[in-house]
Amino acid sequence: MKWLGRFLANREAFAYSTLAGIEGIAPGCNKIARNGRTLPNVVAHQFVPGHPLGNNEEVNEDFFPGLLRILKAVHKKGFAYVDLHKRENILVGDDAKPYLIDFQISYYSAPNRLFRVPFSRTLLRLLQNSDLYHLTKHVKRHRPEQVDALGLTKFATQPWWIRAHRKVAVPFRQTRRRLLTLIGVRGKSGRSATEVFAEHAFRCENEQGENTQKAA
Repeated sequence: MKWLGRFLANREAFAYSTLAGIEGIAPGCNKIARNGRTLPNVVAHQFVPGHPLGNNEEVNEDFFPGLLRILKAVHKKGFAYVDLHKRENILVGDDAKPYLIDFQISYYSAPNRLFRVPFSRTLLRLLQNSDLYHLTKHVKRHRPEQVDALGLTKFATQPWWIRAHRKVAVPFRQTRRRLLTLIGVRGKSGRSATEVFAEHAFRCENEQGENTQKAA
C-alpha cells in the first residue's frame, strides 16, 4: 500500500501548497526526511501553539467570524474542507485565533474547465454547504447568539445527503469495530484506545474532564 501513502501525502501537501498564505491555515512543510532519506508518504505542517477546540470551551466573539473567513477563503480556492465536524481539527491558538488543520480528505475541483471532472463543481458546492452546516453546529454549541449574525441560519438544518451518508456510515463503522474486536486489534468496546489514535484520546480526555466536573 505504499502507493496509497504517497498519493495521500501528495494530495494533502497540494492542499497546503494551494492554500498557502491564508491566515489561519498552518503553513505546510516541504519534503520530510529522516536520516537524510526523503519520506514520500509523509506530510506535515508547521506547529501551531494552541489546543483543539474543547467540547464546551468558551471562545471570544471574534473566534467564529475568523473561522468563517478561513472557510470562505478555502472555498474560494476551489476546496471543500469536508472534515469540519471534528472539533479536534479546529485549533484555538495561544493568540485566541482559530486555525484549521488536516486536509487529508478535503475535496478539490479545478477551476479550469479543461481539467475539471464532470459534475465536480456540483459535488464541490454540496460539500462546501456541508462545511457550513458543520460550522453552524459548532457556533450553536459555543456562541449560539452568533448564528444569525454570521448568516448561518439557513445552514442550521441537517442536509439530506448527510442523513443519507449516516444511514450507511454508522452501520459500517459499527461492523468495522466488531470485526476489529473479533480479531483482537481492539478491546471489547471496539473503539481505538492507544496514543496512536489521537482523536479518540482527545475525546476521552474531554469526556473524563466533563464527568469530573459533574461529579464535583
